[in-house]
Amino acid sequence: MAKKFNDEDIKKDDELEKDKEELEQDEDKELEDEEDKKELKSKNLSARLAEQQEIAKAGALFGKSELASEFIAKGKSLAEFKDELLLSQQREIKTFSTKGARNCMSDSNFSLAQALKLQAGVIKSSDLRFNLSEYQKTNTMLELPKSFGHQFANPFNGYLNDNLKGATHDEFRADLLVEQMRIESDILNKCRMFAGLTNEIVIPKDLSTLTAEKVVYGTEQASQNLDFDVLKISPVTLRITVKLTHQMLYMSDFDLESIVWRESVRAFKAKFENMALYEGYGEVGKFAGLFATNGIARNDNYMKAPTFAKTLDFENALISANYDPSNTEFYANKTDINILRTTEKSANTGIYLIDKDNTLAGNKISHCQTLKKGDMVFGDFSNLALATFGNLRMSMLPQPAGLYILEAFYDVGMGVLNEKAFCLAQNTII
Repeated sequence: MAKKFNDEDIKKDDELEKDKEELEQDEDKELEDEEDKKELKSKNLSARLAEQQEIAKAGALFGKSELASEFIAKGKSLAEFKDELLLSQQREIKTFSTKGARNCMSDSNFSLAQALKLQAGVIKSSDLRFNLSEYQKTNTMLELPKSFGHQFANPFNGYLNDNLKGATHDEFRADLLVEQMRIESDILNKCRMFAGLTNEIVIPKDLSTLTAEKVVYGTEQASQNLDFDVLKISPVTLRITVKLTHQMLYMSDFDLESIVWRESVRAFKAKFENMALYEGYGEVGKFAGLFATNGIARNDNYMKAPTFAKTLDFENALISANYDPSNTEFYANKTDINILRTTEKSANTGIYLIDKDNTLAGNKISHCQTLKKGDMVFGDFSNLALATFGNLRMSMLPQPAGLYILEAFYDVGMGVLNEKAFCLAQNTII
């Protein structure tokens, strides 16, 4: 009997222990579920915040900041905002003027590759999927539609992610070639852009140096004069060449056009930068390039023996000319930047002219390989105007030994809006 009672007690204890373990397991599972819910809620919140930031960024870029704020307040998604952007632009298209330019939406069938292949005899005219005569300036020259670069480059690359592709119409993309060049060039990206012009443009230049003064009632105060000038920008034609072999004309249309587009962007970028810095128009009385423009401050021979004190002279030159250096940057070629990275501010300190955050005397420094060794630019490039006139034009010329030269022509213009916004340095010969 005692054994029986003892066995029953052991059995009850085992059942109680089992119930306890099951209860603990249930509690652990509830805690895990609660943690999973918290983690999921945190992830959803982070994703929502990131999406709201993307909406705000897109709104600022498209000039729809108020609309973006409204969508964020209502908790709407990025996809909904993208749809609304497209709809709002469709409403604006009704009043959008395309005077002087072909409607880009009708150019979807245009193929530069097919035009080149036809000229080289690789295909027949019956193989064309578009009307070639609409784009021919002469028998050998084509005027490319503004929408041509759409298949190769997203003009908002670097500003928005892929979620917003397709949120804008081609009519609103003034010039994809220039947009792509500006993405790849720090200098061109900072320039003030005037795209899609048809003739000379006149821009006002405000050279006034007004100051705020305290008002003393009952006394006479001298008035301050406004000083205005104008900048006239007229077009000059830039020309670049791309070499093609006969075998390349048998590539797919997209691959061939990709090569032409990439080489055109690279070559025109170098031409634009060289024109801005050194060449200018090459005509008397017109913009001659920053390094040949009168009225720009100089800090020559800086790179012969760079010091921190001489670095501050760049900014001091702008301040002395009463120009606010808030948006200024340094530009130099890679060789000179590496020299500045290894030049100490003072001996044996281990602190160098270019800081760890890639700034020089508190200003960002970027490289531009167009700049010659020893040459340096400090300034606000929003005071350099860059203008484009008309569309990109191309012509293919056959050469001996199965080679072809593809010439590209582009009408552009440049000018300085305020000379006080720059300070330059060159190593002069003594």
